[in-house]
Amino acid sequence: VTQSAYTVSTVPNPRTGYGGFVSDPDKNLTNTELQELNEKLLQLEKDSSAEFAIVILNSIGESTPKDFAV
Repeated sequence: VTQSAYTVSTVPNPRTGYGGFVSDPDKNLTNTELQELNEKLLQLEKDSSAEFAIVILNSIGESTPKDFAV
């Protein structure tokens, strides 16, 4: 679902959606790129105690990235 601007509550959660790490609702990445990133991040999670997510959005409106992430 492509939106003109996202809020924290409207960003799809990849962990609950399909078990991945990358949220790319505007389809900026190819399926191959998305799969490769998720595979690398899954291995990193297995090898460490790190928890993370990657969010790729076309717009967060007037928010700054720091304010948006909080």
